[in-house]
Amino acid sequence: MNKIYRYCSVLMFAAWQTSAAAEIPPGYQPASDTDEESLWYAFDRGESLLKHSPLRVSDAALERYLKSVLCRLTPDYCDDFRIYVTLNPEFNAATSGNGALHIWSGMLLRLDNEAQLAALLGHEVAHYLNRDALRQWRTAKQTGAIASVLSFGISPVGDLLSGGFFAGLLPFSQSQELAADAQGLKMMAAAGYNPAEAAVVWQNFADEQAVANIGKGLLIMSTHPGSAGRSERLRRQAQDTYSLIKNADSGHAAYRQAIGRFLPRFLEEQLKARQPDRTAFLLQRLRHSAIGSGDWHFYRGEHLRHIGSEKHLLQAVNAYQSAIANNGPAQALRNTGYALIRLGKYSEAIVYLQRYLAGPTPPQDGGVVLATIEKYRDR
Repeated sequence: MNKIYRYCSVLMFAAWQTSAAAEIPPGYQPASDTDEESLWYAFDRGESLLKHSPLRVSDAALERYLKSVLCRLTPDYCDDFRIYVTLNPEFNAATSGNGALHIWSGMLLRLDNEAQLAALLGHEVAHYLNRDALRQWRTAKQTGAIASVLSFGISPVGDLLSGGFFAGLLPFSQSQELAADAQGLKMMAAAGYNPAEAAVVWQNFADEQAVANIGKGLLIMSTHPGSAGRSERLRRQAQDTYSLIKNADSGHAAYRQAIGRFLPRFLEEQLKARQPDRTAFLLQRLRHSAIGSGDWHFYRGEHLRHIGSEKHLLQAVNAYQSAIANNGPAQALRNTGYALIRLGKYSEAIVYLQRYLAGPTPPQDGGVVLATIEKYRDR
C-alpha cells in the first residue's frame, strides 16, 4: 500500500509541476498590438510555408499518431499544437511560439519507442508553455542581436521560421534547455511512460557523435547541452524521482507500427547526406527495428555502394543479394547490376538488370536500364 501511495504521489506531483510551470492558459492568443502578436504573425507565416513545403511528409495517420502522444502528455493543451514532419536527416525538432511543432525525419529515424518520442515532445511542449521563443526574441531585440538580420514585414522572416532556422538564429539558453528537459521528464512520467527512456535518447546520440566524430556544426549541438552530460542528468533525475515507475510503458510495439513504414524513406534521406560513419552506425542500430529485413539489407547495400571502393562494392553486392532473398525492393536487382558493372563484371551485371526488367511491373526507369544493358552487352 505504501508503494502504491508513493507511486500515485509521484504522478500527482509531476502533473502539478507540468500545469504550474505553464505561463499561458489553454487556447492562448497574444494580446493585440504587442510584440508577441507580431512574433506570432511571423510564426503563422512560417507555418504556412512549412505546411506547403515539398519536404513535408504529409500523412494523416502519422500526424494523428504523433499528436496522440503529445495529447497524452498534455491533454489540456492538445488543441494548441499542430505537428509537421519534414524530410531532413538531422536529429532535431522545434516548436514555434504559436504551437507549430516541426519534427525532422532524422529524429524519428533514431528513436526506439514511444517513450523516447514522448520525452522529446514533452521537451518541446515545455518550451511552448514557458514562452521561451518570446523571451529569446525580446532578449535579441534588447541587445540588438537581430536588428541587422531581419525585421517583421519582410518575406525572409517566414522562410527562416519555416525552415527551423529560428532555433539557430535565436537559440534557447542552456538553462531553458535544461528546464525543458526536466519538465518533459515530468510530463512523460505523469502520462505513464518509462522516464528512463529520456536518458537513452541522448546516450544513443552521444554514441553516434563519438563513432562519427561529429558535434561541431550541428544545429542541435550549437544550441543544446552536450549529449552525454544531458543523458546522465536525465538518468539521475529519472532514478531519483521516478524510480518506482521504472517499469512503466515504453511503447515499442506502438512506435514500430506507426513509424515502421516510413523508415525506408527516412533512411533514403540519411543516405543523401553522404555521412558514411553516421549511416553505418544507424544501420547497425536499425538492424532489429521495425524496418523489414529485405529493406534493411537493401539500404545497407546502398550505403556500401555509395562508398564505392572495390571492397565496399563487393559487400554491396552481397547485401543486395540478401535483400533479394528477403523480399526486398525490386531495385536490389538493378543496383546489384550497377555495382557489378563498376566491378567490371559485365555479363553478371546484365543478368541482374534483365531480371529487374522482367519483374511483374514495368519499371519507370526501364528505358535507362535497357540502354545500360546494350552498352555493356559486348564488353
